[in-house]
Amino acid sequence: MAPLELLSWRFALAAGVMVVIRPTALVAVPRRVWRGGVLLGVLYGSAQIPQYIGLTGTTAATSGFLIGTYVVFTPLLGSVFLRTRSPVTTYVGVLLAAAGLGVFSFDGLRLEWGEALSLVAAVLYAGHIVAMGRWSTPGDAWVLTTIQMITIAVVLGIPALTLGLPPPSHPVDWWAILWLAVIAGALAIGVQTWAQSRIPATHAAVIMAAEPLWAAMFAVGFGGEELGVRLLLGGALLLAANLTIAATGRAA
Repeated sequence: MAPLELLSWRFALAAGVMVVIRPTALVAVPRRVWRGGVLLGVLYGSAQIPQYIGLTGTTAATSGFLIGTYVVFTPLLGSVFLRTRSPVTTYVGVLLAAAGLGVFSFDGLRLEWGEALSLVAAVLYAGHIVAMGRWSTPGDAWVLTTIQMITIAVVLGIPALTLGLPPPSHPVDWWAILWLAVIAGALAIGVQTWAQSRIPATHAAVIMAAEPLWAAMFAVGFGGEELGVRLLLGGALLLAANLTIAATGRAA
């Protein structure tokens, strides 16, 4: 399947599952929650498009590094649009996370169209994290996540229709997409939505920047990859970043 087709089916299924589980969740939802959910869905869905198109014009390692720079853009956007101010230790954590990402995936940098699209996606993801910190409240996590899933499906589905949007042809493909939809889609973004009602956006960005560390650990544990120097050093830097952010949270 083309990436845009897969993503469209993924988020459409995620939205459908959430509506089926709680069919009355969207009844009498305040306009403020709808506005927030649609904005978040547009930001996240819009970020997916340049990310996956950009992957066709650059290496996966370079794309991974550039996408991960949302950890740097998040406090910058928060400062510009929400006038938020973070303590010095937060910025130390951001720099440590950026260094860890660089050790993991930096493989030489040239700024061509693939790299430029990856940076656009990173800014949009950072905007999503900042907006999530602004709009997410503990009691609205399910509704806000459902609205996001519906909006992302629409944002991705419109351009995907130009490709015909054929359904998967094998049952195993449906199971794979269902996993991506429910576990890596609705559940992951739902947890993020709930968690960001309780922690600052920059803290969330640093924590989520550890994603490549977890991916590498799974690759070593289940994929047979070797435990290399880059994994150890990059992992140590990302762990230090998260410990720094955790200490900042306790101090606050």
